[in-house]
Order: sequence, then structure tokens, then C-alpha cells
Amino acid sequence: MIKKITTAILSLVLIAAVACCSLPSRAEANATETVPSDTSKRPKEYVFDESPEFSLETADVAFTDEELIEMSRKRYVEFTGYVPDRVEIDAVDGDVVYISFYFSDYYYPPERYADETYRVDRKTGVGYDSRNFRIDLTGYV
Repeated sequence: MIKKITTAILSLVLIAAVACCSLPSRAEANATETVPSDTSKRPKEYVFDESPEFSLETADVAFTDEELIEMSRKRYVEFTGYVPDRVEIDAVDGDVVYISFYFSDYYYPPERYADETYRVDRKTGVGYDSRNFRIDLTGYV
């Protein structure tokens, strides 16, 4: 019984000693952090709106269904890293095209579910995803 108590006390002392050694000193804690002037070392920012400098001037020439599907697939794969089982146009409302990305349910193979839907203007190639982030498919021509 005394061995167990001694072992427990020594373990707690060892843990406390290791924890104290890993804490920064007061001088280190009070030191001011300097921000590097070199912006190349800063972390990359994730921007959901595609940049306007990548937009393609379409001169109101409409994209075909096949072009919209291919551009949408490229953007979806680039942003998510997943390749959908199927990409298809679900609805067309004037110049607005609704493009959905489908995956198979592995437990029930005949079942498919839409993971994402883009609504895109056929003439400009610009639209919104299902989270209302602006997308520009013309950068994926």
C-alpha cells in the first residue's frame, strides 16, 4: 500500500516539474511580438468570391449546357477536393441555370443526393453557390 502511495506522489511531482519547465518565463510572456514586414510569410487567406480580374468577358454570348457543366465540375473539384459521381442541370429559369453535384449513397446504391447546387447566369458564367457565395465559372474555361 505504501508503494502505491509513494509511486502516485512521485508521479504527481514529476508531472508538476515537467509542466513548470514548459511554461514561458515572465520575461518571455511580457515580450511584445513583432509582426514581420515581409507579407510572403503570412498565412494564405481563403476568399470565396472569385477575383474580378479572372473574369472572362463574354459579350453576352451564352454558354452551352456542356460548357457550364464542365466549368462547374472543375470549380467544384478545385474547391472541395471531391469528384462528384454526376453533374447535371436540374432546372433552367430564363438565363439562370441550376447545376447540381450528385453523389451515390454507398448503403443504398440507387439513391443519389445533391451535395451542392450552383445557380449561374448562362450569359456571364457568374452566379452563386448554395451558401450564397459569389462564384465565377469563367476562370475555369
